[in-house]
Amino acid sequence: MEIKWPEIITNILGFLLLFFGLRRFAWGPILGLLDARREKIGKDFAAAAEAKQQAEAIRADYESKLREIDAMSRKKIEEAMREAGRLSGELKEKAREESNAILAKAQAEIERERAKARVALRDDMVQMVLKGVEKVLHERLTPGKQEELVSRFIDELEGIKA
Repeated sequence: MEIKWPEIITNILGFLLLFFGLRRFAWGPILGLLDARREKIGKDFAAAAEAKQQAEAIRADYESKLREIDAMSRKKIEEAMREAGRLSGELKEKAREESNAILAKAQAEIERERAKARVALRDDMVQMVLKGVEKVLHERLTPGKQEELVSRFIDELEGIKA
């Protein structure tokens, strides 16, 4: 087989022209596009890393705020429990004082009623004695009559007691 030099040279020249033409007009812009793409991807990764750091910082901030809110809520609950205990104690003490006052009033009322009953009983006894004395004075006082009057008086007294 014979080597065709003019064809090989033409092919080499065509290849070189194509290579330099592509290198000048296509390769540069393609590499430029790839470099720009690489840069953009790098910036996107950097932005994503920064966004991740910011998200972590925000998350940490939210967690600390949640802990603060939790501590504040526990504190408020404890304060409410102490206040409820204090109010409960005050209410118990007030109820105890009121019940003691009602009991004292009732005892005083009982004592007044008892005194009234004694006075009424004494007045009734005085009236009965006076009626008995009046009957004795109105009738003649013979020993038989006197015994009869005293006996009737005693019967009347027993009738009143019953």
